[in-house]
Amino acid sequence: MLGLSPSDCWLACLPLFHVAGIGILVRSVLTGCSVEVHERFDADAVNAAIGAGRVTFASLVPTMLQRLLDTPSASALPAGLRCVMLGGGPVPPALVERAIAAGIPVAPTYGLTEAGSTVTVLPPDEVASRPSSAGRPLSGTEILVADERGTPVQSGQLGEILVRSDTVATTTIEGRPVERLDGWLRTGDLGWEDREGYLYVADRRTDLVVTGGENVMPAEVEAVLLEHPAVLEAGVYGRPD
Repeated sequence: MLGLSPSDCWLACLPLFHVAGIGILVRSVLTGCSVEVHERFDADAVNAAIGAGRVTFASLVPTMLQRLLDTPSASALPAGLRCVMLGGGPVPPALVERAIAAGIPVAPTYGLTEAGSTVTVLPPDEVASRPSSAGRPLSGTEILVADERGTPVQSGQLGEILVRSDTVATTTIEGRPVERLDGWLRTGDLGWEDREGYLYVADRRTDLVVTGGENVMPAEVEAVLLEHPAVLEAGVYGRPD
């Protein structure tokens, strides 16, 4: 989907014990691309690697991208950087738009360990038109947005994200069978699809806050708070009342 080739170099500054980190090494074996491995994430070191033209791809979580944009050298990133895969948690649209303004080609993703990591990707050339989307499924991967019974919901309607693919694990890290529904992996994440099949991730099902009879997604409130220039980070959760 991203056109990775042996001439590319992927920057690995995520922990290799995490599926997103080890996935970089797997991709290098499959495609023949090289990998530059950093001992830990350091915004200045990442900027230096990109600025020197040594890497063309990188994988970051939202907090890493924010710190990268906050470094003084972020405005001098070269055109050699082809893509920054962004995932590992909710991706605030304001952060995506900030990256676009800085000329950083980001690719928001959605995935989880039990699905072999990446499930959907939004290529950089589509981000400007859909900054809130996590993209469409990878080849060989299917997603279904359904209600509690597993019945598909209509486009634009909120439901649980289900995944079906040969990459889906049969057991959890703890050795328990993964939760399935008619052969689909139950992710526990809520979201919706538009009519073109693009996925929009709302939040974890267990994070949903019910207040005054209304369903509130913490990630949506956090996204609004993060739009304020005085807010660096935001976390929202429900308190018993």
